[in-house]
Order: sequence, then structure tokens, then C-alpha cells
Amino acid sequence: MSVAHSRELTKLSEHLRARAAIVESLFESILRALPERDGPGAMAAAERARADWRGGASVEREGVALMAERKPAAESLRLVVASIKMAISFRRIHHVIATIAPRIEALSRHAEVSIPHGVGRTGADALRVLKRALETWRLSDESEGRPVVVTSTCGGKIAERSAREIVQRIASDRANAEAYEHCLGVLRAFEIAAEYVNGVADDVAALCQ
Repeated sequence: MSVAHSRELTKLSEHLRARAAIVESLFESILRALPERDGPGAMAAAERARADWRGGASVEREGVALMAERKPAAESLRLVVASIKMAISFRRIHHVIATIAPRIEALSRHAEVSIPHGVGRTGADALRVLKRALETWRLSDESEGRPVVVTSTCGGKIAERSAREIVQRIASDRANAEAYEHCLGVLRAFEIAAEYVNGVADDVAALCQ
């Protein structure tokens, strides 16, 4: 591998790590805003997510350009492809966060409605796995790499139980149906984010091989 090629790979990795730190911070912000029903805080996180969305696209462009111009060998190609895929997952998580924020803002106007525990738990599970994957990625640079155990992040039975509970509340409490629909929307958004987090964990596993 040439010095120039090695430099470009390092630059790509640094840019991707910067995106990872932002995604983690945004995820933490939206989870913190949910139980507090902090509408302004949630909308601020959404604005940050939209502002950084293009940053993720720039990582993808760097990776594609590197493949086209350098035609990397198998090992480097694996790293570049995993980086591109991870950048795409980060951008998708940005989008999910942006869609959750208006729902939290709406819930801030319904203090009388309790948010089922499983809603926040589903998001917290996804964040936990994201943090573990990113920490493994960091540690892999300090050693010879460590395997990533990919686990489900969507809460499984917890999420489905919460979804059934919310649907029942929508049917029985028509006065607050709109608020419960927002709860269901947040829950489903966290499940989607969890799928993207699983993708990130898979890509970290590829980077650490």
C-alpha cells in the first residue's frame, strides 16, 4: 500500500469517527428529551441532525472516490466498503432522530399522558449496542482487533408489548388518542433506528477483522 493510499484511508477513518461521535451525541440527546418531554431540546437535536446529514454524505463520497481512483486491494476494499455502509447507517439514524423530535414536541403538550416504559427502553437498548460497537471499534485500534457480538437492539418482546399497550390505549382513551399515536410513532422510529444500529455493529465487525 502506498503512503498516499494509507493516508487517504486514515483520513476516511477519522471523518467516519467524527460522524460516529455526532450520531452518539444526537441519540443521547433525543433519549434525554423523551422522558422530560423537552420539545425544544428534541427539536434542537433534530436541527443538529439535519445540519450534519451532509457530513455523512461526504464520507460516502470520499469512500467511493477512493475505490474509483485507487482501486484498493481486498483488505483495503473491505475497509472502504464497511466505512461507506456505516456512513449510510449514520445518515439514516440522523433521519430517524429528525422524525422523532416533532413527536416529542407534541407530547410536551400532553403532560397527562404517560409514555409507556417500553418506548424509551427500545431506544436505550439501541443506544447501548451502538455505544458498545463504537467502543469496540476504538479498542481495535489499540490492540489487534476484538470481535463484535451482534445482538438485537429493537427490544423484541418489550417493543411489541409496548406497541400492543399503546394500541389498546388509543382504542380506549379517544380523548388522548393523538398523544398515544405519537408514542407509537416514537416506538416504531426507535425500532427502525435499532435496525440501522445492527448494521453499524456488523460494519464494525468487518472493520475489526
